[in-house]
Amino acid sequence: MKASLTNSEINPPPTVAKKQRIEFIDLMKGICILMVVFGHIENSPDDTWFDCMLQATRMPLYFFLSGLFFKTYSGLPEFSLKKINKLIIPFLFFYSIACILTYIKSHALLYLGKEFTTTPFKWAYVIEPLFTERFHYNKVLWFLICLFEVNILYYILNTFLKTRMKWITIIALSALAWYLGRNGIDLPYFLDSAMIALPFFGIGHTLGTSGLLFHKKFDKWGYLSIGIFIAILFFIAEPLDIYKNIYPSNYFYMYTASLCGIAILLLLCKWIKYIPVISFFGTYSIIILGTHNILISPIRTVIYKYMGETNTANWTIFIIIILISLILIPILTRTFPSLTAQKELIPSKRLRNKIY
Repeated sequence: MKASLTNSEINPPPTVAKKQRIEFIDLMKGICILMVVFGHIENSPDDTWFDCMLQATRMPLYFFLSGLFFKTYSGLPEFSLKKINKLIIPFLFFYSIACILTYIKSHALLYLGKEFTTTPFKWAYVIEPLFTERFHYNKVLWFLICLFEVNILYYILNTFLKTRMKWITIIALSALAWYLGRNGIDLPYFLDSAMIALPFFGIGHTLGTSGLLFHKKFDKWGYLSIGIFIAILFFIAEPLDIYKNIYPSNYFYMYTASLCGIAILLLLCKWIKYIPVISFFGTYSIIILGTHNILISPIRTVIYKYMGETNTANWTIFIIIILISLILIPILTRTFPSLTAQKELIPSKRLRNKIY
């Protein structure tokens, strides 16, 4: 006679790999992308305590959130194709928009006889992403390429190594990338940035599959610890730029500060759950990522002209971008769903059917 199923077997704990939306994660993604936008608005951000805390949190949080949704699918071919649809195709789409708009602007200024205040259009610049990681147009899209590499690296480690050896390898790779960055040695095409991001991605995947995110019995201890996390983040956070390979002087402090920042937002978002506009931005964060840098330059030129380079001006630019994004998101998702990661441009289901 078969043993009766336990409640956890009948109703297994939810994981973020499932398709349904989880409110507090959308809120985290919304806060994350808004932190990224505000960080890019400042022309010359100072290394104040606030800037250091912001830098220690925003990009590690993005990689952590991406790791929550890691799934192997039927194998590396389907997995890779899905990531091409989700990351590489949006990269090409938003990069193309930036190139086209720069082309139009350059020729308009040339026609009017005015000087360029930003990077002019050059065909040599257009093909830069094929050869270098330091490209001129919409450079914030580096994250999509880097995240694609992180996914592939983590897939290989997660598939072929046991858990203990996987984490030893992840720590070793991240430590190597940190050492190289501290000594001014860059690896090609964001590989070092991907290696630094692996621990955040891996922790996200581990939490996402364990179901711990949904166990409220641990939350009360987390809420009691928020003050401690804030204090640690305040005292040990240093300038961090994963894109430029600028890392804090202490490897362990770097990850401790970032994980404290992630924990603070995770606990607060679990408590708040939903904020209408911010959660909406979290649902469509890739569109804001792809468009905000295009918007910043012209808006900043106008606002700084009348308000100067002040904090008030920066917040004004931020609000304007938020308002424009509320208009752009429904337009782009309805007009170009397959180019903005809302639908697959290259169907991966056929590949899965062939494998099975």
